[in-house]
Amino acid sequence: MTYREAQAEAKKRFEEAGIEEADVESRILLMHVCGFDITRLLCVKNDEMRPERIDKYFLLVSLREKRIPLQHIMGYTFFMDIPLKVDERALIPRQDTEELCEQTLNLLHDLTEERDPSVMDRAGGDKVKVLDLCTGSGCLAVALKVLCPDCSVQASDISEDALALARENAHTHKADITFVHSDLFENIHRRFDVIVSNPPYIPAATVDTLAPEVREHEPRLALDGGEDGLAYYRKILKQCGYYLNPGGYILMEIGSDQAEAVSALMTENGFSDIRVIHDLAGLDRVIRGRRE
Repeated sequence: MTYREAQAEAKKRFEEAGIEEADVESRILLMHVCGFDITRLLCVKNDEMRPERIDKYFLLVSLREKRIPLQHIMGYTFFMDIPLKVDERALIPRQDTEELCEQTLNLLHDLTEERDPSVMDRAGGDKVKVLDLCTGSGCLAVALKVLCPDCSVQASDISEDALALARENAHTHKADITFVHSDLFENIHRRFDVIVSNPPYIPAATVDTLAPEVREHEPRLALDGGEDGLAYYRKILKQCGYYLNPGGYILMEIGSDQAEAVSALMTENGFSDIRVIHDLAGLDRVIRGRRE
């Protein structure tokens, strides 16, 4: 069996299993098994595969047919081009969330440039302080620290399992992050310049209608946003003013139909300069507000 034939067979099986991106996923899994990049795969596509590679490939194909997420099968994904370990302990980082990370990075760089470097050098004295609330896999916290090393990052989650995974990812990338087990702000005892969060925001009744990869293999705790999907926004925005320095910012990921409701909650809780930012598909994805 050639590499081309193996991928074609996997693609067919994925299509029969109802996997939408069958062609892409069959190719990614083949590159994963063989340790190839796309250029190498194209060069050898008509070559015969070694039997042990065939066996390993179709073992993983059989797992994907059962709708186990591709990222869980491989054990990793990329977020902001940073490889991160993923498993059932936390939500798989999505490309949509990279928009939240990009917007936060832009803000952090602006705030860092405003600080006096001589003060920042004294035991980290005046570093921009960031809290990643509901950190999950740690994707935001790790990316922010790796890509903006001059900021100080704390990350929290209610799930001890998620925090363990986040710590592993931080350790892999030598990211100096303080992790706190906390139900939102329960165990947070300082103020920050920026709070960033990707909270659960899917309406409870919708969770059971999601794809099997999500509803059966990702923690419901990271998905269920209450009856209308806004439960966590209400809690976060009601409490977070106390944990932000004057003039501090909060940035959150939102569902594509939630901008108006979350904007109203921000206004109600005293935030100004409220902005809604679109993702690459042109959908509302990030909301940002400033504490008066």
